[in-house]
Amino acid sequence: MRDDWDYDEVDVYEDEPEDRPSQPDPDGLTGTDPARVVRVIVNDGADVLAVRLADGWEHVVDPRALGAAVLAAMNDAVVQVLAVDRPAPQPVRRAPSSAEPITAADTLRLVDAVFADLDAYTRRLTETVDHPVQVRSRGGHVHGTAQAGQVLELIPAPDWAAVARGTELEAELAEVLRELRQRSTPHEAVPDSPAIAEVLSALADPQALLRRVGLSS
Repeated sequence: MRDDWDYDEVDVYEDEPEDRPSQPDPDGLTGTDPARVVRVIVNDGADVLAVRLADGWEHVVDPRALGAAVLAAMNDAVVQVLAVDRPAPQPVRRAPSSAEPITAADTLRLVDAVFADLDAYTRRLTETVDHPVQVRSRGGHVHGTAQAGQVLELIPAPDWAAVARGTELEAELAEVLRELRQRSTPHEAVPDSPAIAEVLSALADPQALLRRVGLSS
């Protein structure tokens, strides 16, 4: 690989295309890097569907800077996801209402169960958000780091990236991006359990709750 290429004078779209099978892009939102040689396609949840590299990308972006270009395209795709109008989130699940009396012992058991469920939720959330996640591709040529759903670093081996077939390079980049997002993003937006659902259902009708605990007729 030469270090003295003049990247500004080369037009990637004038190069001879690489001899590789054409792959249709999946449906989704597409982000691009500033040099327009990388495209990252995501769904409406920002999950990575595919990475696409323009033929001759290595004449525009130094292979050592490819990871940064892919991250720029990824961030552009995420911005597009955030700009899309979303329907209101689904309400938290509630248990069916009940008129059955609640004893003091029942209340204590329910409160203990709710606190235990909240503690477990907090632990799961902390493990996902507070600790960086590291992923390496199965081929071993690409690795990266993410935290709290944000990809912080993506590093393809530059010597390999300079000579790898486009489809292989795209596949390993997409694999690592996909795993980083999935493993570093909390999957529970709100805590949910049968005990929490029962409490929310009871609180939704204060008068019925007072009758159940014997404080109202």
